[in-house]
Amino acid sequence: MKKLFYLIGAFLMLAACGKNAVPDQPVIPDDPAEEITGFKVSLTISRTDAFGDEPGTKATVKKDWADGDIVFVFFQGVAAPKYLEMEYSGSTKKFTPSLKNGLAVSDLGSAGTMTAVYLPYGSSCDVVSNKGHFQFDPEYYGIYYLAEQVAYTCNSGVLSGKLNLAAPELESGKYIHFDASGYDAAHAYTLYQDFVGEILCTGVMANGTVPSQVGTPGEGVLGYIDAANGFLSFSGVLDAAVVGKNADYQFSINDETASVLYTRDAGNRTLSASNYIGIGDIKSSKWNATEYVDLGVKVDGDPVYWATKNLGATAETGEASWGNYYAWAETTGYPVTGSFKNYSCEHTFDTEPSGYELDGDYLALASDPAHAALGGLWRTPTKEDFEALASAATWEFDRAIGTVAHEYVDMGYHVGWAKYNLGASSDHEPGAFYSWGETATKDGFWSTTYVGDHVTDPATAIWGAPWRTPTRDEFRFLISGYTDYNVNFYRGEWTTDMYGISGFNGYSVMTDENPVGFGKTVLLPAAGFISGSAHKDNGSFGYYWTSMPYRVDETHHFYYRVGSYCSYDELSDSYGLSIRPVLDLGSVNAGVTFTGKNSGYTDKTLFLPAAGQVDGTNAEGQGFYVYYWSSKRTSDGNAWRCASSNYYPSIWGENTQGQMHAGLPVRPVFSLKVPPIESYSFGDTVSGSDYSGGDDPFDF
Repeated sequence: MKKLFYLIGAFLMLAACGKNAVPDQPVIPDDPAEEITGFKVSLTISRTDAFGDEPGTKATVKKDWADGDIVFVFFQGVAAPKYLEMEYSGSTKKFTPSLKNGLAVSDLGSAGTMTAVYLPYGSSCDVVSNKGHFQFDPEYYGIYYLAEQVAYTCNSGVLSGKLNLAAPELESGKYIHFDASGYDAAHAYTLYQDFVGEILCTGVMANGTVPSQVGTPGEGVLGYIDAANGFLSFSGVLDAAVVGKNADYQFSINDETASVLYTRDAGNRTLSASNYIGIGDIKSSKWNATEYVDLGVKVDGDPVYWATKNLGATAETGEASWGNYYAWAETTGYPVTGSFKNYSCEHTFDTEPSGYELDGDYLALASDPAHAALGGLWRTPTKEDFEALASAATWEFDRAIGTVAHEYVDMGYHVGWAKYNLGASSDHEPGAFYSWGETATKDGFWSTTYVGDHVTDPATAIWGAPWRTPTRDEFRFLISGYTDYNVNFYRGEWTTDMYGISGFNGYSVMTDENPVGFGKTVLLPAAGFISGSAHKDNGSFGYYWTSMPYRVDETHHFYYRVGSYCSYDELSDSYGLSIRPVLDLGSVNAGVTFTGKNSGYTDKTLFLPAAGQVDGTNAEGQGFYVYYWSSKRTSDGNAWRCASSNYYPSIWGENTQGQMHAGLPVRPVFSLKVPPIESYSFGDTVSGSDYSGGDDPFDF
């Protein structure tokens, strides 16, 4: 039975690597008669290579006998798992026989038929009985050689016969072999190519026949490492549909051990020969090497793997993690440049994309930005991929603002409000009064005693960054409870005798329809204001500076008045008002962290930075919004995007419609088809093809 995951088989096969090359086959021992346990073995063994040796190719393959190679010999009528093993010695250039699992001369009779199998990288395989058949454990993936139902004699204690090994005949397709360099010897690799399927040798039937089993093209060919010859080897079958025809060959080599997918677009090629084809050094610049993470995400039973960086990004966090911005279905991306909160874009995202190709409701690979940039298996996630990610992982919006002095309340917008006024130590103290631009309080507030510069922010100067005085719009939003999207988040009310303290009045703002949670409160004491030496409206209104200058007169700023009614106006900077500091809850390192929640994945994380978007030439929401394109188009001409934000930190997977002209980041994914467990049950026959001739190798 085929293992559910390819990488299991690849790892187990590595034990067969690193053999020393010996002279060209066929090899016939000098003295083919070897005596063991009472009788002699006199078998001549040769093999015919399955691949041509096309001039100009740079590839090689394990085509010579190597020290430790095993030829497995099975005898019809002898019950599994009894068999004969012939092991090659590089020093003596002979095969040494061994009787396995109790095989004796009495089992053979005077004549019969035998089947021999040679697995170039499977000498470490064990042979077990499965329903009376001989099964290799683990199953062997890759080219193998056999001699089926060959006659033998066993007279006077001598076993004789000739084993001419050749690759199995296939009904369709052609044998093909690729090799690559730049591998790590302790790693496990699988090659994925749309037109190449794997070859599988499950074992030998009791009647001596070997089923011909060929996998579906594109579903993976296990790699074997030949350290002695210095290459990573992949042998498979080229789909008959492209033999002799021009096709686009994109390669993906998955290093399962290091979670890196190497991809390369070799361009359009015509293959019609059984060749050794070199596809180059996977560590070279001709290949894209992209790290990925497996969080246990599956769609329709197939795993989906997520790149660790955005498309075009050079880091996993920080501004360099935002990467490029793409209009939906556009394969050219553009970066947002400048410092955090001060951006520019070299491209105008204001034109709806056109001329793109669809596969149903989904973006076809030809128009997919992730596939265009990385090739191979990479693509933009589907809507279902994002939904499966939300199901397979827990998530948390990380504002990444670090530890700050002074407590604040997250009211669900882009700022955190200090719990108390500047100069106070609790929310029921009025705090101090400040002229705008001054950093110390005082007894009297006259224009003649004003020493501020009309520019310095008192909150920043006194508490330090990231604290600042709120803008007029931030105060307006807090008091009115409405965003630009007309969503009511807050309830505000005038409150008397706060905390049961007689005469302590103020304005209370409580979260209402707010995704950060109900009942979070900001209390704004009604401390009045000071003009000259007169303390006015104490207990009736709170007067709070904003950071917005009054442009008619640069010596004035706007303030917000809260009480039985709320309004804003402007005042001279010399007046003494309260200040309620705020801090930005967004940062260049903000984003959503996903953590696998299923068994075996709880140590795996994925970070999607809050890269925002670009609409027209305006960069919006960097450090606050997590917007990512999916590959699914909506019926009304928009596209699905998946989102979270600083404003809605508890929400993920809200697939909202986005205007296709807008520039959003892309997080590449790739998926692997996992065949059903029973797809290669012992004895199943999957048709393949003969492989013959050709003259167009990949000469890289």
